[in-house]
Amino acid sequence: MKRKSVMKKYIYMTALALSYLGILLITSCSDDDFKNKPQTIDINDIVLTPINGGCEVKWTPDPEDNNFVFLHIEFTDHDNLPRSYNVSRYGSELVTPFVKDEDGNPVLNENGESVKMVIKDLVNQEYTLHFYAYNNDNNRIDLGSRSITPLDYKQCTPDSIFAVSISAKGGRKVILEWKEPQVKTSSTSDKVFFRFKFGEDIVETKNIDLGIRHAEFILENSGECTVEYGTVSVIGKEWVKKYNGTLNVVKFYTQELWEAKDKEGWTATCESVQESEGPVSSLIDGNINTFWACSWNPAIFLDKYIIDITLPEEQDMVGVILQQRQSNSMGYWRLVQHFSIEVKTEGSEEYTMVIPEGTLTNEGATDKDNLGTAYLAKQNFDLEQIYRTRQIRLCLWDPLNREFTENPQNLCMGEFGILIKDPAKNDE
Repeated sequence: MKRKSVMKKYIYMTALALSYLGILLITSCSDDDFKNKPQTIDINDIVLTPINGGCEVKWTPDPEDNNFVFLHIEFTDHDNLPRSYNVSRYGSELVTPFVKDEDGNPVLNENGESVKMVIKDLVNQEYTLHFYAYNNDNNRIDLGSRSITPLDYKQCTPDSIFAVSISAKGGRKVILEWKEPQVKTSSTSDKVFFRFKFGEDIVETKNIDLGIRHAEFILENSGECTVEYGTVSVIGKEWVKKYNGTLNVVKFYTQELWEAKDKEGWTATCESVQESEGPVSSLIDGNINTFWACSWNPAIFLDKYIIDITLPEEQDMVGVILQQRQSNSMGYWRLVQHFSIEVKTEGSEEYTMVIPEGTLTNEGATDKDNLGTAYLAKQNFDLEQIYRTRQIRLCLWDPLNREFTENPQNLCMGEFGILIKDPAKNDE
């Protein structure tokens, strides 16, 4: 009987000891049971400013409290996921009056007394933020909680895209590839876009749904262009970036028929020719130092000069090439400003107009006392489609600079050629 009493007393004392030890263990894990404890602050002194889709946190640390190393913020977001943020005291000029510049020299810290951070990617709801003060030993005290409701997240800039690749093929075809970040509840992105800028006034924009990450388009324009890409939100906010360099949008992969060997078997006829100076055959001889000249006889000057050119076999024509006469003088400035091109396709009795009015450049030819050379270069003019033909009608009219000549109907042209679709390359 006595043994049972002793045993009960032993069990009771053991349980009491374990209970007391548990209390000690729990107490030692408390936020308050550690050395170098930060001083508590009034969390209403922390400035919370709602912004679109988030909030700005501004905290002014106490420079005397070396134990309050950083302000820690925790909350559960709209997707029921935990988030945490830290704001360090060392960004404040009160704590760190001097910082180092790029060369390692000490300079004044001009970031201000407060340290700031921004919480982003929030939606239109109330969030409860929990604040803690941490020391260098990674121990903390609880400072309490505050609520914040951001401004409208739909006003935020949409997400970016990255790893963008753009390539051009023949037939004005462009191939686009890119990557997108994971879509978040707070994302405002609605579409991906690519803008192709051909000069100042011509812009083509292609919009693509999110998640595609690959697209192919046939553009309306061709030639060199710059490209901007980005994302747009439902309300029209944009994230935009410029693609490096320029893109050459190819209308057709082409081959020139320009040199003498390319024009074997070609013939040309014209009603008005000055044979002693410039026979019409000189227009297609592949020699830029020769030229066609209209008749010198003012009695038979024409408003427009028609030259019919016949090839020995049909070609897939996609453009023409013209080059002005290389020698000229003031008063007898016989260069051409305007031209048109017609072709007769297989099985057709009539000519089809393919360039109603082309204009040759006057670059370098506007100041008679300071002439350049750009207007003397070879000039290419693309067609809108392929024309299979062997009969071409070239019409020339108007002088390049009327004030440079005494007779605007007295004209010459140096050389004519065509661009054909390159049979060795696939435009697709």
